[in-house]
Amino acid sequence: MRILVRGSAGLAFVMLIVSCSSLLKKKGEEDAGLEASVTTEVADAAPAPAPAALATNEGDIARFPDETKVADVAVTLQRTYNVREAPPAGVIIMGLGKGTAVTQIAQREKSFLILFDNPKAPGTKLMGWIHRDAFSAVVQDAGPLVCPKGEIALFGDTPFCGKVCSTDPDCPPGQACKGPANKLLPSGKAGDGVTVCTLFHPHDAGAPTPTPDAGKAPVADAGKADAAPAPAVDAGPAPTPDAGPAPRPVGEDVVPATNGKCQGNFVFVTKTGKCHRPCPAGPTGGQCASSKSVCIKCNKEETKVCAVGQADCR
Repeated sequence: MRILVRGSAGLAFVMLIVSCSSLLKKKGEEDAGLEASVTTEVADAAPAPAPAALATNEGDIARFPDETKVADVAVTLQRTYNVREAPPAGVIIMGLGKGTAVTQIAQREKSFLILFDNPKAPGTKLMGWIHRDAFSAVVQDAGPLVCPKGEIALFGDTPFCGKVCSTDPDCPPGQACKGPANKLLPSGKAGDGVTVCTLFHPHDAGAPTPTPDAGKAPVADAGKADAAPAPAVDAGPAPTPDAGPAPRPVGEDVVPATNGKCQGNFVFVTKTGKCHRPCPAGPTGGQCASSKSVCIKCNKEETKVCAVGQADCR
C-alpha cells in the first residue's frame, strides 16, 4: 500500500514539472514573436536614405517641368562645344572637345542635359546643358532668325534670340542678367559682346512641395479678456538681402597652349603665345576667374579676353 501511494505521488510531481515546462516554452515563444513584431515595425518606420547626387554641381543646374528624361544614352561629341548651367546662354561650366564621351540624361527643345567626367576631380561627375549640334558633324542652316519684340539676334554656341540687359530688373521673372553672348551681325559673324537674360539656378523640376497644415496656433492668455491689446510696432520694411557679386568661373584666366591650340573655349593670343579665357560681356561681366585680371581686346578679330595686364596685347 505504501509503495502504491509513493508511486502515485511521484507520478503527480513529474506531470507538474512537464506542465510548467510547456507553459514556460509557450511564454518564451510569445515573447519572441512580440519582440520580432516590434523590431519589424521600427525597421519599417525608418526613413529611406536620400538619393546620391548625380554630379558635384547638380545644385547649380537649371531643371524644367517640360524636359524629357533620356535613358542614360552614352554618346561622343562630334564638335567642340560649351556646357552651360542653363540653355541657351547660361553660365559656361566648361568647354568639351570633340571626341569627349558623355551621357545624355534629359532633353528640352534643342538642348541635352549631360553627365561627364570632371577633369579637375577624377572619379567625380559634372552635369550641364549642351546644344544638340554638338552631337552632329554637319549642322543644317536653319535660315535667318526672326526674333520676337524686345529680343535681338545673338550668338552663343549657336544663333538664338535673346534680351540684352544691364541689371537683373531688366529681365523677365525667373531670369537673371548673367548670360554671355555676342550680337549676331547680318553677315552671320559674331559682333560685340553683350550680357543677356538667362535662367539662373531656378531649380524648377516640377510643382512645389505643398506645405503641411499644422493647424491653428494656440493663442496664449496673457491676462483678462477685456484688457486692451498691445499696440503694433512698425519696424519698417524688411531689408533686402544683398546677394553679393556674381560668382566667378573656376580656374585660371591665362594657361599655356598645346602646340598652338587651346582647350575648351579658351582663345589663343598670338602676342602672348598663350590661351586666354574669353570675356565677351566686358570688364564688368564677371567672366574672368581672378579679380586681378583685366578684360581687353587682343586679337585682330578684337576678341575680348582676360589678361594679366592692359599691356599684354600691345
